[in-house]
Amino acid sequence: MMQTLNHDLCLVSGTESAMISALSNSAINEQTGEIISTSQFYDDQGWISATHEWQLVPIGKLQTTFPELDAEGQLIAPAEFDDRFHMNILCNDTVFAALQVFDQAHFEATGERLIIEPTNRKVVWAK
Repeated sequence: MMQTLNHDLCLVSGTESAMISALSNSAINEQTGEIISTSQFYDDQGWISATHEWQLVPIGKLQTTFPELDAEGQLIAPAEFDDRFHMNILCNDTVFAALQVFDQAHFEATGERLIIEPTNRKVVWAK
């Protein structure tokens, strides 16, 4: 039975590579000693945008303010951006539980949460 996609989350990390790393599992190859990293959300072709368990939208940096223009259309103040990597994900309970584990590990390593709850969401899923 397929679970409903009922968790609508925003994820934020310093960079896209940090997001990939934060959402990956690592294991040591016992034969070579090499660290192997795997992610259910990212593969050698990029972000896996949809499965029966999740839909995700990699966003990148977000514009946080509009540019300010004068009456003639000349730029007074440029737009401001949050340069961190942002991603929205709609997921089921199983994926949400896994994301909470990744979030806690990321918090322990960086002091920052992956899962955020902004009051001014930039992308909202259609219902």
